[in-house]
Amino acid sequence: PLLGLLAALAAAQPSPGDWIVSDNSYQLGGLFLVNPANGQVATIFLGRPTGFFNQVMMADNNSDMAALYSGGPYHAVHVSPVSVLTTLGAVGIVGSGNGPDGIDLDQDGTYFCTTDLGAALYRIDPNYRLSTSLASLGPSYQLNTVAVDQDTGDYVLGLTTGTLWRATRGTLAVSTITTGLGTISAVDFEPRTGTYAVASLGNIFFPSVTYRVSRAGVATTLSVGNPPMGNAVKVDDETGNLLVGGNNTITLMDRTGQVITSIGNLGVSCTGIEVYGSRKVSASGPATPGSTCNVNFSFPLSPGNSYVGALSTGLRPGIPLPDGRMVNL
Repeated sequence: PLLGLLAALAAAQPSPGDWIVSDNSYQLGGLFLVNPANGQVATIFLGRPTGFFNQVMMADNNSDMAALYSGGPYHAVHVSPVSVLTTLGAVGIVGSGNGPDGIDLDQDGTYFCTTDLGAALYRIDPNYRLSTSLASLGPSYQLNTVAVDQDTGDYVLGLTTGTLWRATRGTLAVSTITTGLGTISAVDFEPRTGTYAVASLGNIFFPSVTYRVSRAGVATTLSVGNPPMGNAVKVDDETGNLLVGGNNTITLMDRTGQVITSIGNLGVSCTGIEVYGSRKVSASGPATPGSTCNVNFSFPLSPGNSYVGALSTGLRPGIPLPDGRMVNL
């Protein structure tokens, strides 16, 4: 109760375009809002002393945040804009070390989660029922992160051994995309190019590296050592720019790796990063003037909720609802 009270008193409500950071440090372990204009940091939810947050993304309603949380058992949670934490279904995601470390949302409203030490790919369906896939691969495989290819529906899996896997949609047949990417800590899909942004975690001996990887497995180095300890990567679907989070630093770079800005001295250990109000949609390739593309909408159809489907050339500012919330396009 005291932790919840402190979190509520200190909490700040995010706005579309803000950067959301998860922190799994033993000092804070919370979710934080970073203002991209001035680098100011505010608290969304404090995890300590009971737990910490490993990863964060926009939730299925594009208002809450979905996060992987360790607070006794490892589990996935929704965190509302006013800092109310709700567990997604049954707890009990198996974790070792720092626990579950990757999460993404499928087109059908299913969450997929990975752990940092193990081969299980966890599914949380739209009714928040928990099940596992790929668990038979054996404990020697260390799936560290997952991203959904929004064009093909396949699942892209990053291993701590530097291997990038593809698990085909439906059958979950696993194949290797590429190897030799260091210690993969995060992957995100880039819809404009149909490629994958990959963050490789550095250490005191080797610098962090940010890659762009094609579906054919061609890896291009975008940045080396910036930020240090590159632990999280997010593609801004509106601009195509990359957010790369590291220890105490967030670097914003364009799709070629050119640094736009770098904000340091955050006071938080960035293990996951998201652009608030930024939900993906799938399309058949990049949209250019005069071109035609297909856009697929997926709604979880939870009882009691209302839904709006809309199409725009940008994500923001969106459609205001009567209760004051914003549906971002």
